[in-house]
Amino acid sequence: MSSAVKPKPATVAQRSAAAVRLASELLALEDVKRVSSALIIAAADSLPHDASLVERIRSVYEDLAPKRGSDARRKGKASDLDIDLKPIKSMEGRFRDPAAPVDPYFLLELYGPDQLALALSRYTAPRLREGVKAVQARHPGTKPAGTGKQPMIDYIVTILLPLQL
Repeated sequence: MSSAVKPKPATVAQRSAAAVRLASELLALEDVKRVSSALIIAAADSLPHDASLVERIRSVYEDLAPKRGSDARRKGKASDLDIDLKPIKSMEGRFRDPAAPVDPYFLLELYGPDQLALALSRYTAPRLREGVKAVQARHPGTKPAGTGKQPMIDYIVTILLPLQL
């Protein structure tokens, strides 16, 4: 009787090394350590000018986070991070500081009403609370139905989408 052993997922270090090796091959550059540094420097230099790169890095960053709970509940479901967001507007000259609080108004402008909930879903609950505070500042007396991630997303979407009419 054979037992199938499920291979362990690659570690962050293994995934990083594989990405650098791939970049090294694609760029036809031999010094893998220098390629790694060049990738980091080039990406960091591009961040202030490339909102899609910022979102891609956030997405990969979240994907690299340690997994909590059972993978069984995720089975068969596409992760929100697996779905690419498509900006509907060029935001040249406007840069969202990754360390700044979540700005739902910027996300609405960048991704539009159809992708707002998905864009918000990529953030953790503590980061979403920052976005809730921004909305409450413009709409005093309103609040989410709960403190979880989904009630905060629903609140932001419910307040912001009527603004699009």
